[in-house]
Amino acid sequence: MATNAGTLEVVITATTAGLTAGIANARDALNKAGPSLKMYGALLAGTVVAGLTASVHAFGQAQKSATMLSNALRNQGETSKAALDDLLKFAEGLQQLSGFEDESIVDAQKLLVTQGLLGEELKRVTKIAVDMAAHFDMTVPEAAEVLGKALHGETGRLKKFGIEIDEIIPKYTLRLV
Repeated sequence: MATNAGTLEVVITATTAGLTAGIANARDALNKAGPSLKMYGALLAGTVVAGLTASVHAFGQAQKSATMLSNALRNQGETSKAALDDLLKFAEGLQQLSGFEDESIVDAQKLLVTQGLLGEELKRVTKIAVDMAAHFDMTVPEAAEVLGKALHGETGRLKKFGIEIDEIIPKYTLRLV
C-alpha cells in the first residue's frame, strides 16, 4: 500500500522578455535571408519541375517502346499479352544487370523481332546484343541491328568488331575472336 509522503510544490516564474527577444531575432534572420530563400525556392521549384518533366518523358518513352514491340510481335503473329509482358520483364532484368535503359533493350528486341526472332532465341540474341553493346561501346539497338543483319547473312559489320560466325556451329551462336 502506497503512503503519501507529502506534497511537492514547484513554482515557475518566467518573463516574456527572453521569448520576445528570441522571436525578434528569428524574424530579423528570416528578413535578412528572404531574398536568398526566394532564390533557393525558385531553384528548388525548377528542379522539381525538371524532375517531373523527365519522369513523364521517360514514362512516355517506355510506353512508346512497349507499343512498338507489341506491334512488331503482332506482325510476327504473336498476339499474346503474356509474351509481351515476359519480354518487358526480361528487358527490365537485363537493365538491372547491364545498366542500359530498359527502353533501349526493348527497342533492340523490337528490331530483332522484325528480323523474325521470337521466344528463347529472341532472349538469347537480345542478351548477346546487350553484351556486345557494353563491350564495343555502342547502343543496344545498334548492336541488335548488326546481329539481326548477321542472322540473315550480312556478317561484314560483325567482322569489323572481331566477331566471326563459325559455319560449323549452329545458327545464332556467335563467338568472339
